[in-house]
Amino acid sequence: MSNTKNGLPLIALLCCGLGQLTAIPDSKTKGGLPSDLISDKPKSAIRDIRFVLHEQEDIRLLFCEPEDLKDRIGRAVCIFDLVGLPMGKNDAPVATKEILLSEKATVAEVLKKAGMGNWHSGRPQIRVVRKNSIVQSPIHIRLPSSDVSDFLNCKVSPGDFVILATIN
Repeated sequence: MSNTKNGLPLIALLCCGLGQLTAIPDSKTKGGLPSDLISDKPKSAIRDIRFVLHEQEDIRLLFCEPEDLKDRIGRAVCIFDLVGLPMGKNDAPVATKEILLSEKATVAEVLKKAGMGNWHSGRPQIRVVRKNSIVQSPIHIRLPSSDVSDFLNCKVSPGDFVILATIN
């Protein structure tokens, strides 16, 4: 009986630790996020829409500080960010979180890890903010479509943002 008592905290600690490797709730996410733009006190580096008029070495730095981006890249995580609380068919509600990425991670893999594995097109629209580009999913499209499969197979790198856009 004493072995069970001593082993239980270790098992609980391991389970909690492993759970944090795949998804870290917003309360533990540090640094700036694209959804900070709707806040009265944004924490991110972006100030207003005029950023499109200026050169930028890394687009992701418009939404977070360099040290936060470096930390996320070092830990091989991307940010899954949203403004609302979308739910897909048979999917659980999603929240802003860090997603641990495999070496060849795709949008489809990130969506699955974020609890939106059933998303295959349409709404909510999804955007990926990468170092040198912003890629978005098509909204109005007839399925099957190579545009959707191309988007789902789009590579997601450590430090990238995967954003669920609000539905107007």
